[in-house]
Order: sequence, then structure tokens, then C-alpha cells
Amino acid sequence: MSDPTVAAAEAWFEKNWDPRLPVGQWWRILAESGWGFPNWPKGAFGLGLDAAQARLVVAARNRLGVYGPPTGIATMMVARLLLTSGNDAHRERWLRPIAEGRDNWCQLFSEPGAGSDLAGVRTRAVAGDGGYVINGQKVWTSGAHYAGWGILLARTDFSAPKHQGLSFFVIDMRQSGVDVRPLRQMNGAAEFNEVFLTDAFVPDSDLIGALGAGWATALQTLGFERDWLEIEGSGMMLALDLAAPAGDYASGAKPDGRERLSIPAGQAARDLLLQGLRASPLRDDPYTRQRVARLLAKIEASQHIEAAGGAAGASIGKLAASAITRDLALLAQDLIGDDALYDGAANSPLALKLQSLLMSAPGVSIAGGTDEIQKNIIAERVLGLPSEPRIDKDVPFDALPRG
Repeated sequence: MSDPTVAAAEAWFEKNWDPRLPVGQWWRILAESGWGFPNWPKGAFGLGLDAAQARLVVAARNRLGVYGPPTGIATMMVARLLLTSGNDAHRERWLRPIAEGRDNWCQLFSEPGAGSDLAGVRTRAVAGDGGYVINGQKVWTSGAHYAGWGILLARTDFSAPKHQGLSFFVIDMRQSGVDVRPLRQMNGAAEFNEVFLTDAFVPDSDLIGALGAGWATALQTLGFERDWLEIEGSGMMLALDLAAPAGDYASGAKPDGRERLSIPAGQAARDLLLQGLRASPLRDDPYTRQRVARLLAKIEASQHIEAAGGAAGASIGKLAASAITRDLALLAQDLIGDDALYDGAANSPLALKLQSLLMSAPGVSIAGGTDEIQKNIIAERVLGLPSEPRIDKDVPFDALPRG
């Protein structure tokens, strides 16, 4: 018996999808319908579905070859943040442009001295006339080179313990005090950046949540990221030509950035793995086929992980995705042989895709919080193990040793 959610999704997509529509118009239609972001609340460009139902909608959309909604930091993290922690003015100002793909966003969290220990950020936000003056440096900022807006974690009180002196802002990335410098990766892409903030300005109205409550807001935001990766998979989404036919992006005739920057998940991972096996000289090797079978079982099992609730459940999904991606990349290396080792030497589109996966996979264990951080979250919030001892928990931040 057909699932009613799937049946409703398929009926809507079959009736409304037209590959000739400009992508900007298609995204407006998707946003208004709620089928673009089905796990967002009703009345806020969503349908109020849970994560399991949302995955079914995405699967139905993909089966029909329908081009999906905008993705990236804006839809993955910012929209959910605005819905839960923003005020009415924030939602009125930013939510519709995000849902319709008119605004690109980036995330200004990590710093050279504050990666896994995110609470150690030193970017300073000093209260002034009508807002805050921002000075500091961020790194690993995906999409900063084309983002119009950013979500920013900065320190507003250096005399408070490190988790208590942080605040959460929205910052205009187009101002003169923001200097973005791309970082080239080993997969050839440069979607990461370092960002230098020199007397940049954030108005009082662009503070999200309470002053000094930025740590809790940041943790909530990272949980949204992991939830989205479980539903949609990754993919940063470059700035697109909104006047181009949506079908051009759906068919791959025009690249949207998602294929190069994304890591396959779910059915896409299964398809890529089987395609690689069929094209490999090792396709009849019993050991290789057994490795493929084991990995297919892991991929299938990952689709049925029961969320433990909150950030802990998201961490389980993130950790599973990291393990599967590593296994998939290592197997891809064996399937394509020597082409895995030479830049530009892959002799087919499939080999190039597998080579890109191999070069991109290590980042999955880092992005969205390292595997080690996810294990700590699971240990403490799911298994109930004691927290790691912290000697800096109640020490004023400006009294902590540096270096």
C-alpha cells in the first residue's frame, strides 16, 4: 500500500514540475507549496513533516527527476535558526529570500585557534553606537566568496567563562570590513575560505537570541546542519542563474555546484557504488563483491537509524555518514585503480566522479563537527557517561593561557 505522504508528493510534483520554468520561478513555486522544505513548519514554507517523512518526499522527488530546492548554509541551518530563535522581524526579512534561493549565506564559526574547541573563539564584538564593531579572523568558511550574509559567533564578554561570553549575529558580508580569501583543497575545489573582519559592523537588530547566549544558539545551529545532511545529503549550491531553465540544472546540462561539492548519500551512494563495480576490472573478484555487499548493507542500515533526539540523534547520523563515506572512498580507489592516484588522469566521467569522492571524503569527518566531537556527544547524551573534565569551565576567558 502506497504511503499517503509519498503519493501526495508524487501527485504534486507530476502536476507542477515543468523543466522549462526559470529556476527562480520554480523555487518560488516550491517555497509556496511547502514541498521544497517539507520538514519546515506549516505557514513558514513547509508542511510540518518529520525527518522520516521528509526523506520519503526527497526520494519521491529524485525518482521523478524533479529539480530540488536551494540548498547550502541558508536552507540547511539559517532558516531553521530563524524559525526557532529569530524574532518576527528576522523571519520577515530573511526567510522568504532563503526559501526562494535569492540569498546565499555562510557560517562564520571556526577560527585558526578554535576548531573543535569552538567555544575558544576570539573574534571580538564590541558594543558601539547602534550595534557592534567586529574584529577577528574566521577559517573554513564555505561559500563566503559568494555569500551576501553570514551567521557569526563572536565574543562579547572576555571576562566571562568561555562558553558564557559569546553572542550570535547575522553579518552583511558585502561591507568593506569583510575580506574573503579562498583556500584551495586537494580535490581542486575552493569552496572554503578564510575571512578577515576589520572594524566590520553589525546593527543591534541583527543579534540572534540573547546577548551572551551565543553558545547555545551555535550548538542548536550545528544540530540543524546534521539533521539536514541526513535528509538531503550535502551540497553547497553555488550562486545560480535564476533565469535559466530549471530543467538544465536537473539534467546536469548546467552545473549547480552540488555534484562537485557533494558527497553521495542513500540511493545516490548505492547507484555510484554499483556503477563503479560494473565498470571495474575487479567486478568478478569475490572479495571485491563482498566488500561492495557489506557497504551496501551499511548504506541501507543508515537509512533506518532511529534518531535519539536533539543533537545526540543528529550526531549518530553524522558519524554513520562519515564512516560510510570513508568506506565508499576507499572502495572507489580500488575500483578505479591507478586513476585514483593521478590528478586529471581519470579516463571517464565515472572515474572522475570516484576520484573526486576519494579527494573529498576526509572532509566529511571534519565538517559539521569532527567525528571525535560526535563520539563525545553520543557518550554523554545518549550513553550517560561522565563528561570529560574541563579545567577551563568556570575561568574567565581573558585569564586562560593562550597558545
